[in-house]
Amino acid sequence: MSWFGEPLSPLPLSLLLLGCLGTLSCSGTSVVGGGFALGSGGRAERSTQKPEAAQDPIPLPEPVSGGASLSLGPELLAHPDHGDRLLEGPIPLKAHQVADLLQDVDPPRFRQLRHLLVLDARIRAFAVAHKIFVPASDLRLATRREWAGIRRSFTRSGQKDFEAFCLTSFGLGPKVLRSKLQLREARRLLRSYALRFRLHRVGAMTLDFVWARDRAALERFHRRIRSGASFEPLLKRLFLEDPSAGGGHLPPLPLDGGHAALGLARSWKGEGPMPPRPMKGPGGEAGFAWLRIRERIAPDPRPFAQMWPDLQKDLARNPVGAGELELFLSDGYDEPRDGRNRRK
Repeated sequence: MSWFGEPLSPLPLSLLLLGCLGTLSCSGTSVVGGGFALGSGGRAERSTQKPEAAQDPIPLPEPVSGGASLSLGPELLAHPDHGDRLLEGPIPLKAHQVADLLQDVDPPRFRQLRHLLVLDARIRAFAVAHKIFVPASDLRLATRREWAGIRRSFTRSGQKDFEAFCLTSFGLGPKVLRSKLQLREARRLLRSYALRFRLHRVGAMTLDFVWARDRAALERFHRRIRSGASFEPLLKRLFLEDPSAGGGHLPPLPLDGGHAALGLARSWKGEGPMPPRPMKGPGGEAGFAWLRIRERIAPDPRPFAQMWPDLQKDLARNPVGAGELELFLSDGYDEPRDGRNRRK
């Protein structure tokens, strides 16, 4: 992987989170390679390939009612009582057989799915350790929204039989499809709350960050920013002046993470953007880095049970993006038995 060249794989993480094997949707700033984000000025291309509808029915999570919250449990994270079996019939299929075939047919997607499994395991460990739950009101609203989208698609299709439409489009009947949507939204919300809780628990910075080999070009970029020019157009111009350059609006960086820009941001005590400073590039080559601190988030020691209403408002304003998920994965976050963060 490189910092700035190709994205993590030909399929962006946001598409895989939307559709692959019943995972969840996610959008936002993409991160390439070693954790340097390419925002609207970046050059990473997004695939137009549509996510495939998952075929494996997932049981309905335990129901929630009233003002209760949906606690984290195994029903949200696995296929209870299904084991490794994918299909009942004259020809039994196993999950490992599907994985073997996918690795042969589409290696990039296989790697993405493997990354997602690791991500889910780390999210699960973090959520269990900190007693993170999905608010029932959020789950009901998200499920209704997704179901309404399917109903609109049915209306536009001109078909008369909704059950036939669901079977044709998704390979699932309406009841199982709605159950699957609820489970998918529960997973998505769990990820969102877990990542945003971690962000506020340890503190974070949001940065504009750029790296380039050409110091003169980066200094011109810095002077134009100081004079009030817009970031995105200047970044595109810098990419033309120095093809090795990369960067953009980084997703929020947890202060316990290992992103390369954090050390520079902590060392910068001045006002406004930091002028170019020497910094090794993705392959260890000499270069220069520029950054601007957009926001500092102070650590919040409250437990999740007290913090979640504030997180709910934060997520409504600023949903978790793919960049936050990828940073969580690339940081190698784990939850040791003593409860303290460590990086692998």
